[in-house]
Parts: sequence; structure tokens; C-alpha cells
Amino acid sequence: MGASTLFPHLSPTLQPRIFVAGDLNVDYVTAGIRFGGISRVKAPCVSVGGSGFNAAVAFKRGGFQPIVFGKVGADANGDLVIAALDECNIERHVIRDERKTTCTCNILHGTSGADHSRTIYYLENNANDYDPYELRVALAETCLGGKDLIFVPLHIYDQTNQNFRRCQEFFQVLRTSGARMIIDIVPHDIYQCLNLECLQKFLLGPVFAIVAEWHTLTNLVGIGLASDIPTRSDFELVCSALTAEYYLCRYGVGNISRELIFRLSHTTLEQVGDARETGYEHVPDSQKAGFGDRLTCDAMRQILTGSAAGDAY
Repeated sequence: MGASTLFPHLSPTLQPRIFVAGDLNVDYVTAGIRFGGISRVKAPCVSVGGSGFNAAVAFKRGGFQPIVFGKVGADANGDLVIAALDECNIERHVIRDERKTTCTCNILHGTSGADHSRTIYYLENNANDYDPYELRVALAETCLGGKDLIFVPLHIYDQTNQNFRRCQEFFQVLRTSGARMIIDIVPHDIYQCLNLECLQKFLLGPVFAIVAEWHTLTNLVGIGLASDIPTRSDFELVCSALTAEYYLCRYGVGNISRELIFRLSHTTLEQVGDARETGYEHVPDSQKAGFGDRLTCDAMRQILTGSAAGDAY
């Protein structure tokens, strides 16, 4: 299905390139867990995932041209990741690591309830190590420019064992491309291990767009709020701490059932369109992986085409 069918407002000739630097995993997804108790469940669903893979697939289906940068092990799971990227016809700069294994990620979904809870765990010292030298090589080969985009989830901080210098060097290399940078502030409790000052220092300045849950932003920036619904005045405080041109803010059920988009033009903050219902609470657990990336793709399409309202997924 072509981009013009999926997204009628996105010209088939536009198809901007987006360089995706994120995790490449093999996911084991189990649903129906009663946390704190004993649960009898079906066998896990095994699929290729990770913040890098999920985002690349979403952008590909949304009419963009993703380029995936990352690393997998020289193992069977690494073969699965490579095969999945090739099957989706996604350009890749994926290194095979002879010493580290492909990351396997276990995702546990709780029984249906208002909180839509889930637990994720994975083994440390996996192949997702975000090497700045290998990044330089990939960027030299892709020749990004000012019209291109870069998408980076902040799992880099945890995957590098919270190595500030390595993260900063990685972003320094990304900045050399001149492309517009989109930062996804994940994991959503990142404020427990990364403070605002450190984040500002390794982002090295303003970015094109920030994607985050409202709960994550308020804790990271240190805003005390009486309401879980972001307001314009609340967001002015966020903008003074984390500078971007666009902010994609999620809140509500599961901290993602609603989305607001703000734009900071010079010193004026404006809301882009109306708050939208994402439908997250109605999505089966098996389809929740990458849901936020699909929202990001849709929002970026709105931003690049000037469309005020996006299509529902």
C-alpha cells in the first residue's frame, strides 16, 4: 500500500528520510499476568521489536524513508532482526557483534484493568551499545542533510550503563549531520536515573521535536501539578527547560490515551490542533508494542504537511 493511500495528506514525492538510532530486540510478549500472584498463560508471542525497529516500521508504513542504525549479535536472534528489516524493505546500517548477544526483551502485560500495567525486563550487556565510531561511519554513508530527520529514543542512556560521556559523544556525532532531531524521552521513568541538567548537556541544545509522556516531563522538569492534563501555562515551564520546536505530549489512560501537540515559535507557544484520543485503551496487548511510534509517525506527518488533524490508527 502506497504512502498516498495510508496518509492522503502526505505526497508520494515527499517521503522524507529519517535516520533511526534505537534498540534492536527480539521480544517475548506474555499477556494476562496477575502481578503478585500465580497466572496460567499462553506461550509468549515472539517477534522482532525494540525502539529502533518499531519506529522504523511505523515510519516506513507512514510514507517516510527510514534508515536504521544499530547492532545485533552474531546469533540466531540477530538473523531474525536482519531478516525482518529486509522483509520490510528498510535501509539498514546494522553491525553484527561477535562478543555480545542480540537483546531479548521480555514484556509482561497485566490482566485487563484501568491501569493497563506492564512490566519489561531484558539482559544487560547486550549488543545495543550505541557506538559513536560506528555511527560516524553510518552517517558518512547516508549523507544526511537539513531536510532529513533523526529519531532517537533515550534508551541509549540505560543501554550504555548510564555513561554520560558516551551519550554526549553519540549526540555530538548526530549533530554533525545537520538533520532535524526528534527525541523520544523513554523509558518513562527516566527521571529516576537522569536529571534535567545531564539531559540538557548531552542533547547539546534545542531539537526539532520532543516526544514524551506528560508524567515523565513533569517529573523530569520538576513541576508540581494538581492536574494530570497539561495546560498551555504548564507547558511554558517545560519549554523553558527543554527547548524544541515541537512537543508531542501524551497523557490519560496508560499515559498515552490522549495526545497534545505544541509548537514553540520564537518565544510564542501555540497548540497544534485539538487534543486527540489515541484509542490506546482499546488496543489488544499483542498490538501495543510500537503504538507510541505510530502516534509519532502520524504527528510528524501532520507537522511536515501542515495538517491540523491526523488520521486515527
